[in-house]
Amino acid sequence: MDEAASIEVLCADKTGTLTANELKVTAVHPMPGFDESHVLGIAAVASSDGGQDPVDAAIRSAASKAVASDLPKLSKFVPFDPATKMSEATAVDSSGATVRAVKGAFAAVVGLTQASPDVSTTANQLETQGFRVMAVAVGPPAAVKLAGGIIMTPAGDI
Repeated sequence: MDEAASIEVLCADKTGTLTANELKVTAVHPMPGFDESHVLGIAAVASSDGGQDPVDAAIRSAASKAVASDLPKLSKFVPFDPATKMSEATAVDSSGATVRAVKGAFAAVVGLTQASPDVSTTANQLETQGFRVMAVAVGPPAAVKLAGGIIMTPAGDI
């Protein structure tokens, strides 16, 4: 599913329901030391402000309903890149330190961290059930830590 961003041509014969290209956050799974509002807030820092990306829109919407205090302040944003399967931001935390916030395909983001293999197994199981699983990581630029996962589903049908 994460490979869809690199597709050049797609031919499909679809019967049944088509989705409206809108997503919603259905669950947030924070790692120890993080809570749901911080995972969503960090993901929002690493999301485009405005634009047409349904992932960024869903994350920003969910983050606006679960506001976290002391989130890092954005200083530079790098939009989603289909080659790396993630977007990222350079930000400054409340102590003045520079941090890197990354959001993207679970496997790509987890590859930047030292997360437990159990985390990847759970994400893979959710993906095989049809869920879109995003990972969020934050920390010093050379040592980001997995903050959590965000589970997304289509918001509605057309």
